[in-house]
Amino acid sequence: MSSTILAARRFACVVLSAAALFMAAASPAVAAGPTQAEFDALKARVQETHDRQEIQQLIVEYGHLLDTHDLVGYSNLFAREGEWVGGFGTAKGPKAILAMMNKYIGTAPYDPKNVKGFHLLTNIIVHLDGGDRATAWSRIVYMARNKDNKPVPAMGGHYDDTLIRENGHWKFLRRVVMMEIPFQDPRDIKGEPPPPPISGGDTGAEDRQQIEQLFADYGATLDRHDWEAFGRLFTEDAEFGGGAGEPARGRAAIQASLEKAITSNAARIPAPDFHVFFNPSIHVEGDRATAQSKGAYVIPDAHSTDGVPGAAHMVFFTVYDDVLVRRGGHWLFQRRTLHSTMPPAQK
Repeated sequence: MSSTILAARRFACVVLSAAALFMAAASPAVAAGPTQAEFDALKARVQETHDRQEIQQLIVEYGHLLDTHDLVGYSNLFAREGEWVGGFGTAKGPKAILAMMNKYIGTAPYDPKNVKGFHLLTNIIVHLDGGDRATAWSRIVYMARNKDNKPVPAMGGHYDDTLIRENGHWKFLRRVVMMEIPFQDPRDIKGEPPPPPISGGDTGAEDRQQIEQLFADYGATLDRHDWEAFGRLFTEDAEFGGGAGEPARGRAAIQASLEKAITSNAARIPAPDFHVFFNPSIHVEGDRATAQSKGAYVIPDAHSTDGVPGAAHMVFFTVYDDVLVRRGGHWLFQRRTLHSTMPPAQK
């Protein structure tokens, strides 16, 4: 059974359950129940959660279908007027996109014993407009097989997406591939992440989605050097630390500390560079939550020692331990602790 059908059934079950609760509350045996406005608000929240999950699944499925050479299924992820913009050029409509991918990728069947490369898709940010349109921003790291039969990061960048609900399902209306390492911008202007959604009164699923978005915003604001936006991800009394020195305490101190560390670039890290995040484990209890996740820092490989021209490589890995709180309807970092781990072996 497809993931879309399962998602639709889950959505229907949640709405029906909410309707049943509303009807039960309306019984004379119950002193008070939700108003129609409250029920409508709950229904809207459930719809928003469903939309976010379906869009995130669409973005992940894009990579999976491309990696497994299901180019017909891949092309059907685009709307009737859907457009793909990237290094291969531009194509509009599922048929044209399929023809372009067949031309550049080929029609050979997928061979799981001879995988040439695959997509890692992370840091997904979704912004809904409240109707049948949405925008999204996500990270892409393409892993390739090197001459030593090892997987290495070959290139990295991000996707700028405009999405539309078509016949009840979310599709790509426009997907722009923005490669940063090595740099390749197919447009005249560089895209930026959309603003984060704002909502309150969250369910557990909504909480986890917003916390995962907080993690993505952490990397996105650092990568574009938006220090004020970075500072707003922390509470006024937050603590940020890791390694040998004393932790930074307070939003202003944290913002200043990271700005100084990154702009001074004492390690002489070459640009362009960016963060990726993965494997989040989140536990929510009311307006507080704890989380652990992993991250990596990706930079250009000027020497291409892995045999991949213009390759990228990860210079370090980090484990993040977080304490988070909900303030004013937003999840924020109250404490973030970094634990650096050993980087991949370098030849």
